[in-house]
Amino acid sequence: MERSPRPSLAAAGGQFLVVDRAGYAAAGGHTAVADRVLEDIELARAVKRSGGRIALADGSRLATCRMYDDWPQLRDGYTKSLWASFGHPGAAAAVVVALLLLYTAPPLVALAALLAGVPTVAALAALAWLLGAAGRAVSAHATGGRWWPDALGHPVSVVVLGWLTARSYHLRKRRRLSWRGRPVS
Repeated sequence: MERSPRPSLAAAGGQFLVVDRAGYAAAGGHTAVADRVLEDIELARAVKRSGGRIALADGSRLATCRMYDDWPQLRDGYTKSLWASFGHPGAAAAVVVALLLLYTAPPLVALAALLAGVPTVAALAALAWLLGAAGRAVSAHATGGRWWPDALGHPVSVVVLGWLTARSYHLRKRRRLSWRGRPVS
């Protein structure tokens, strides 16, 4: 992502962006992305389009941010922008299906295999689930996040992400997206 010049491979965390003046000016600054839902990612894409480079870094020792205080805020915040994260609905579907297969299927397969009396398959699927949970735990530890019980519940988080993504595209198609009382398009 960082080495690729492709703007579509840009990522950013809008809570804390650091951009040098020359790169910011060459990209058109926030004026160039003011009408975008995900202006942080769009600004990173604009930097790449203008020939600049981007990088992600762990800034958790420098700043903290809590984007949402409760479930309705989280639901509405993700709903307003997930469609813009993925671009095309087909890309969103592919990513969600891949995540479901990687993170949600293993515990379900483990349970089904255990109930069917196939302990080897159950053990392999449980191992896959635990590997996914370990990845989530490592990420949480590295960024100061909570790992327990979140890591074991990661399959549920993936299902919720899938639902939020579908909701985002559904409401956008019907022109019913809003954020803090303003329409989003």
